[in-house]
Amino acid sequence: MGADTQVYVSRYEFLQSQLQIWDVRGSAEIGVKAVYAVALALQFEVTGFLVVVSAIVVACYFHSIIRYSANPALSLFLLIALGFFLFHMNGLRQGLAAAVFILAVPQLLRGKFWHYALLCLLAGTFHVSALVMIPLYFVFRRGVSPLTVGSMIIACTLITFFPEDVFRFAGLLNERYETRKPTLFLSNKTLDEFSSYSFSPN
Repeated sequence: MGADTQVYVSRYEFLQSQLQIWDVRGSAEIGVKAVYAVALALQFEVTGFLVVVSAIVVACYFHSIIRYSANPALSLFLLIALGFFLFHMNGLRQGLAAAVFILAVPQLLRGKFWHYALLCLLAGTFHVSALVMIPLYFVFRRGVSPLTVGSMIIACTLITFFPEDVFRFAGLLNERYETRKPTLFLSNKTLDEFSSYSFSPN
């Protein structure tokens, strides 16, 4: 079990000890709180909570595989062998959002925007980052063009050079991102140290 999931397990145990069904003060998305509520209402222990999460993930993947895969047996094998099933035990919210988004892919291919958008919104109730997939619908449908390439370059530039502003904007959707530092991006000090180390004479 990953570190992220352990946080949600601890939160579930806390809610259970306080005899709460709805996590009023928690910062998790509403979809995660709903999963908490279902497991708590059924008086499940932590294991039962994880079973509920796994049931949602497996149902989404199995529905898509059985209905759309040309070789369901191979798809199920790859799902397990490549670690996709285990992923949601490491990143619980991300795993739930990804599983729900799988259901939106056929709607994307069929060009049904509103069905696609609704499923993305549902995935966003588990992890807000899934909402990014809604505007990408138009990129996927129109294919590669100067406009789409330019838009992606601008987006990547903003994320790379203005990560604090990106996290500040994300904080409007979920308060937990307000206090998260963009440690994945290199600071000017780090770049200077790297340059001095890499290009200094021996």
